[in-house]
Amino acid sequence: MDHYEYKEYSQISDEVFEIVSQTNSQIFSTPYCIDRMYSKTKDCSKFLAQFYFDGSLPIAFKVGYDCGDYFYSWVGGVVPFYRGQKLATKLMERQHAWAKEQGFFKVRTHTDARYPEMIELNEKFGFRLIDTRIKENQIKQLILERSL
Repeated sequence: MDHYEYKEYSQISDEVFEIVSQTNSQIFSTPYCIDRMYSKTKDCSKFLAQFYFDGSLPIAFKVGYDCGDYFYSWVGGVVPFYRGQKLATKLMERQHAWAKEQGFFKVRTHTDARYPEMIELNEKFGFRLIDTRIKENQIKQLILERSL
């Protein structure tokens, strides 16, 4: 992992969302479009996007923003070829440290059963189930939270 470059951005920009979109499309079957990213983050006052790069190729990312009294860890992932190197763990550690420095006392995230590795990682970090809901695509979503 030492040979990968880490970058973080605390300002929303086309460049950041282009990198998210590029990475996201290598991980998820239905990646977020840039307009949706802007829509989700338009009212936030604190924002963090983190990336690992292999050369110029983004290989892992994590994005979060403020959501009232908590920091919302919104979306992230690791390109399949690069999994198993603790990149998601490192991104989560850094995100939570940053959120704590910004004055947040808790982090919340949403996930579902399609992502067992993410559920496991969240549990290792002390996230607890606080609620569930059924999304518009009829998938049961888990709402998890942890104290910082």
